[in-house]
Amino acid sequence: MKTRSAFALAKQSPLIWVAILLTAGGSLVFAIGGVMVWEQWSYRNHGQAAEGVVVSKDHTVRGRARDYYVRYRFTTEDGAVVEDESRVTEQRWQQLEPGQPVRIEYLTAWRTSRLAGESEGFIPALLTGIGGLIAIVGVALGFKGMRDSVRRVRATQQGYATQATVTEVAESPLSVNRVQQWVISYTYRDHEGRENNGRSPYLAPEEAATWKVGDLARVRYDFKHPERSSWMGREDFSQEISA
Repeated sequence: MKTRSAFALAKQSPLIWVAILLTAGGSLVFAIGGVMVWEQWSYRNHGQAAEGVVVSKDHTVRGRARDYYVRYRFTTEDGAVVEDESRVTEQRWQQLEPGQPVRIEYLTAWRTSRLAGESEGFIPALLTGIGGLIAIVGVALGFKGMRDSVRRVRATQQGYATQATVTEVAESPLSVNRVQQWVISYTYRDHEGRENNGRSPYLAPEEAATWKVGDLARVRYDFKHPERSSWMGREDFSQEISA
């Protein structure tokens, strides 16, 4: 019987791929939010003030959303003339006109600036929290997927082969590339005659469609932990039965 490593099984597990996507996406959102939070903190603790003048103002329309921008010029503490742009609220945008003096806050180390008095908002903290939560869920799913793969390899290589009876073929909550994955539930008896329940890994719809309740399948279970089993499907089934 051909055996596969836990890594090979993990690569074929939809749960692992979902975990990778969640971890990567969550980490990216967390990093973006974290940078924005750090920038806010830097303005509060290390921001420098300067007097500037409004150069121009503009706005963009994207569907129902409108973004308002003010361009300004100011001179830093070391004499450098800087021209920059900042997004502002609609109310602030309407109050400002080209040539009007305006108070500026800037960070020399970050080479960024903004209009003084602009509300910092909660979006950076929200992004950080959501991103961190998504990443944690991804890591948890990844550990579960790897643990299941390791258990399956152990059962496949060292476990006892036996017949199982399919008790349910059902859709799972997991969707991969907009394709709903399926799971097969089954029962089997261990070497002591006790009945145990098990579930297959996530299966593609076309594979799940070949099974129905009452079908016999082959599984392998861990001798030390008979409740842990590995779904083998019809792999080598006829050969082992005839033997």
